Amino acid sequence: MRSHWTRARHLAWFNTETGGWIGEWMGHLPAPVVPSTVTEEGRLQMLNAWLQDAQRLITPAGSPYAVTAQLWDLDAWDDCPDGAAVCLDTTRYGWPVGDFQWAVFDGWDRLLDFREMRAYLELTPATAMLDASVHGPRPVRSTPEKIVADVTGTPLEPWVDQLHGRLIRRDGRIVFEPFWPGVPEAVVLSITDRTLDLALLGGLEHAAIPLAERN
Repeated sequence: MRSHWTRARHLAWFNTETGGWIGEWMGHLPAPVVPSTVTEEGRLQMLNAWLQDAQRLITPAGSPYAVTAQLWDLDAWDDCPDGAAVCLDTTRYGWPVGDFQWAVFDGWDRLLDFREMRAYLELTPATAMLDASVHGPRPVRSTPEKIVADVTGTPLEPWVDQLHGRLIRRDGRIVFEPFWPGVPEAVVLSITDRTLDLALLGGLEHAAIPLAERN
């Protein structure tokens, strides 16, 4: 007898009718037991049946398995008709839970398609500088060295690659000074005035922002 998949598994659910993401779960599943005498095709069928049996017991409300991380769109879960969800084993990618939330399931080819590119702006807390921008289909997460904001769909997105500059304190306000000219004033102001567009300012200590130099 051969056992497989004894390590933690990362599973992702998608709506087969819309292709939309429903949720992700990571945890430890009991390893399936596959007889060593079965053919390769039979082995794959047994492993697929094992996965389907295991995933039926996993819901946003809980599961009998030890969970290490999970993320769900509860509305998408509730709106998905019975039998219209597909569970995929995404363990081999080695990605964190939540990295598939922008993917779309292509039911025709049975593949995941990352169609949407997201736009991210990065702030270095140590220097109070907006000094990097990133485009990608997966979430970009903050670290102690970098605070990251997803600006997709905001007025900042078209300018994200030009929004490099520094934050300073002037007359009791936090002001953004871009390194290069050409960025519209309304966009410059939205860096500090539209907190919904740039929530990363909430993670920056006020004292870390330098005072403006006096002329």
